[in-house]
Amino acid sequence: MSRIEVKISPTVTQEQRQDPRFIKLLQEVTYFFNSPNHFTKKYRGLLCLHEAGHIVYARRTGVTEIGFHGPTLYWCSGCPGCSGNTPSISRSSVTWNLPSDCGVTAALKAYVGGIIFRAILSDKPNDEVAAWSDMTAARRWYQEHVELDENAFLCSIETARQEIIEDLKSVEFREFGIGYREGI
Repeated sequence: MSRIEVKISPTVTQEQRQDPRFIKLLQEVTYFFNSPNHFTKKYRGLLCLHEAGHIVYARRTGVTEIGFHGPTLYWCSGCPGCSGNTPSISRSSVTWNLPSDCGVTAALKAYVGGIIFRAILSDKPNDEVAAWSDMTAARRWYQEHVELDENAFLCSIETARQEIIEDLKSVEFREFGIGYREGI
């Protein structure tokens, strides 16, 4: 396995890079991602399973350009389990730009597909921060493109979730290459 580089977000300032907590986290995660005893096949599979959920549904909306991002350190302003103003790590992520004519359910499926794939297709729950981040991005998209009503958003998320679960039950969908694999 080749050496994995942990990137630093361009939003991290020089002052933040000198923070002892940032230096320590960079050392720890660099070691983790380059240690076969820690960054195991199962762990890699779980990351890939989550990101695959996003990719499948982003592509179904017509997205053709998807960005793949490995481990990246950034400065957190506050998320679950975090007091804010602290260094943090994104273990992996994908990015895309949805087409302007994208339907609501299709868009939300792209945002929460990773959460649902991992919840349904593995024995390990999503990291709380990963699920929070995906839901925050979905909520932001919904508020910008649909409406601000939180109850309507939650109902739309539930519709997307149920459709993904039905997809995962479908033999045709699973034959497409999305399905449970031993060891994940």
